[in-house]
Amino acid sequence: MKHVLKILKKGGVVAIPTDTVYGLIALADNREAVEKIYSIKRRPRDKPLPVFVESIESAIKLLRDVPDYAIKLMETFWPGPLTVVGYASPEAPQLAVSPEGKIGVRIPSGKEIQEILQKIKAPLISTSANISGSPPLRTGDEVKSVLGKGIDYVVEGHTGTLASTVVEVTAKQPKILRKGKIGIMEIEKRLSVEVKLAEGLNLSVLYVCTGNTCRSPMAEWISRKLTINCKNIIYSSRGTNTIPGYPPPDEVVMVLKEIGIDIENHQSRMLEHQDIEAADLIICMEHKHVLQIPEPYRVKAVLLSGGSEDIEDPIGRGLAFYQLIRDKILYYLKNIWVPYFLRKFEYC
Repeated sequence: MKHVLKILKKGGVVAIPTDTVYGLIALADNREAVEKIYSIKRRPRDKPLPVFVESIESAIKLLRDVPDYAIKLMETFWPGPLTVVGYASPEAPQLAVSPEGKIGVRIPSGKEIQEILQKIKAPLISTSANISGSPPLRTGDEVKSVLGKGIDYVVEGHTGTLASTVVEVTAKQPKILRKGKIGIMEIEKRLSVEVKLAEGLNLSVLYVCTGNTCRSPMAEWISRKLTINCKNIIYSSRGTNTIPGYPPPDEVVMVLKEIGIDIENHQSRMLEHQDIEAADLIICMEHKHVLQIPEPYRVKAVLLSGGSEDIEDPIGRGLAFYQLIRDKILYYLKNIWVPYFLRKFEYC
């Protein structure tokens, strides 16, 4: 690390593996080094770069008007893949401050970058090691091949492809500016606070039951109808134990037609790992469905009832029972979930 520190202190740019993607770092108060990063990435100059710091105390010095929930965010997820965007204090490196007076700050995890931060004791400009707008690079060889000789030194290693989650903390509620490794539900459950989503972001909602022919497709299509004017909510449904391609029972088609919904073209689909990964929120009909979500992703899962009640499977139980289940699903969507979805957006 002595060689890396020497390069940074001389105004150089270093590529280094982080807990998210390969990153470029430089001293945040060195204009020449910061300009070099913009050139290497071909990044527009009006897009400010965030900074790495060594401690929460260091981060708070760079921010002003920090709300309590922002402190809790830092304490909960740092070191880690969360970038906090707040109003910059007079102590913030001006090269990292946006025209709106904001700065992004993060404490990354990882042995190498932590050691550098502890020894250099100054904010480091940080950004993904890639051409702006292109996929992130994952190895030192990829960085050398794509970014060429503009970088002064490459620390060898490898990383994943998910960037940090970026959360703005300038209002009464946190607002997610970029989705990343830390999900919406993990933030909300750990902080007991609802987050908003920035303009341009979507909310992906996945409904889960057993066969994906009755309850979950009813919830999916009723949700579509209730939020028809909000284009930023993406609904889907899956089954934990189904044969793909099955149509809904006649009773489901009938009870949804009674409320103006045509579901005849629905075909059942099996719950796959990529569905779980892609969802922001997984709404299950029964406790057993929650338990069938792999543990690392279970923080995304909730019951439709919002409490402890399971929504029973109506299969084979007569039209009146299908109507009862439809009405329960409609009740919970209208009274719990649709208002929750819409609170995520300022423009729905």
